[in-house]
This record gives sequence, structure tokens and C-alpha cells, in this order.
Amino acid sequence: MSNEERYFVVEMLEALTAVGKGTLGLNSDSELTHEHQLNSWLKHRKKAKKREYTEEQKKMIKERFVRGRKIAEEKRQMQLNF
Repeated sequence: MSNEERYFVVEMLEALTAVGKGTLGLNSDSELTHEHQLNSWLKHRKKAKKREYTEEQKKMIKERFVRGRKIAEEKRQMQLNF
């Protein structure tokens, strides 16, 4: 690994969802412009957009979740009684 100086800017930090060994910042010694490097970096790390739900959809999701929890609890009780 070389001793290149790398840096992150706010837009990059906002786009990150996970940081690993391969997460590198922009190269200060690059011949490419800051804007070109930033656009390329961001293009490959698009954050998923948060989905908006209607009140009806939220209600249906909650009911499905509650029903699933109830079924899981019933299965657990059956296993304990077996």
C-alpha cells in the first residue's frame, strides 16, 4: 500500500452506509480533478432511498408483524409443551 494522502468530504460521509478496509477517500495527489473523483466515488456508492409508506400501508405492515409474532410465540409454546 502506498503512502498516498486521502481525504473524505461531507457528501462522501453522508453516502456511506458501511466502512471497511477497502473504503478509500479521494486521492490528493491524483491528476483528476476533485469534482471528477468525487462524482466517480459517489456514483459507485449510491445510498438506497428510504421508502415512504401511506398510513394504510403502515397499518397493514404492523398487522402482518403482529400476526407473525403471535404465530412465532404459539410455535415456541408448542415446542415447550412437547
